[in-house]
Amino acid sequence: MPQATTTETETATETSTATAIETTTSTITAYAVATTIASNGVQYRKYTHTFNANNGDGGFTSTYFKSRTADFSGALTSLSFSTPNWPSGSSTLTLSDGRSFVSDQAALLLQGFFIAKETGTYTFSSSGNDVDNYGYAWSGDSAYSAWDDTNAGFKSSRTAAAYISGTTSLVMNAGDAVPFTYLWANGGGVGQSKVYIRSPSGQTTTNSAGYFVQACSSEVFV
Repeated sequence: MPQATTTETETATETSTATAIETTTSTITAYAVATTIASNGVQYRKYTHTFNANNGDGGFTSTYFKSRTADFSGALTSLSFSTPNWPSGSSTLTLSDGRSFVSDQAALLLQGFFIAKETGTYTFSSSGNDVDNYGYAWSGDSAYSAWDDTNAGFKSSRTAAAYISGTTSLVMNAGDAVPFTYLWANGGGVGQSKVYIRSPSGQTTTNSAGYFVQACSSEVFV
């Protein structure tokens, strides 16, 4: 399995009279054998929860889902998706694999390997202005099974308490792979997940199709 070590962590906080925005940045250097495996997206599990983003921070915690049974599972090509006409419209979310459900209290746990298309630093970010309502990401060894609130690469949220943005960076060689886990949850009403990926060449996209490959076994990630 690919290995990764954390090399730097930096936290900055900005506040304004209207809202508090916190950005956490960590840098991870990945060590993996270069691969030419074709991208086939990430596997996901869909859950139901009771966290309410309109009630302070909603008491959200990622580890809640470790003890829950998934409603169903599938595969997606991108980490970004939304209910129609967000931030208004229906709360029914239709995924790219055709699964459709009311997303008010829904969560998706997406897991796979991120594949570098070029050598350099890849930056992943999620804005409190865009995520509705929670987006947590892990990379490296913690993405397999040890993921929790304390070791997330970033934690973004959009709640009554604050809009929180997050960023994490991976230093990779072309063809390298690193395990990646992303948890999105909606805390009521319409919902959206939007993850920005900035490549070493400076290109930014929210369409992560082509960047991820699924694990060869369902037992790789927990």
